[in-house]
Amino acid sequence: MSSLFVGIDIGTSGVRAVALNEEGEIVGHGAVAMAVFGPDHRDPDTWRRTTISAFEEMAKSLIVK
Repeated sequence: MSSLFVGIDIGTSGVRAVALNEEGEIVGHGAVAMAVFGPDHRDPDTWRRTTISAFEEMAKSLIVK
């Protein structure tokens, strides 16, 4: 089984997540706008829900060799 490394970027407009394999190749990614879950980008629950959604998108897009 290969290792995957996950990076996450939480910004005021959204969350982006990326998965890389051991060679540094992108094998999955996801991005979700904060506005999808609420108008207040400072709300911790909005951050949580947006982050979970970005990870779910990333997981769905994974390319496993």
